[in-house]
Amino acid sequence: MSETNDTKIWTTHVEQDEQTGELVLLFPPDLMEQAGWKEGDVLAWVVSDDGNSCYIRKLQTPEG
Repeated sequence: MSETNDTKIWTTHVEQDEQTGELVLLFPPDLMEQAGWKEGDVLAWVVSDDGNSCYIRKLQTPEG
């Protein structure tokens, strides 16, 4: 039996908000849909214990 790797990779750019100067990541709609994220969700940037990788996950809130 063989396993398939269904990993999809997205690439985006860090942009700077002209009004606030904050750095912003804009996520493609298909990534948002596949991850189950929507505008307004609170996300966490998590660095792995070994410091060699990171990932983004949705924080659980009382509302969902």
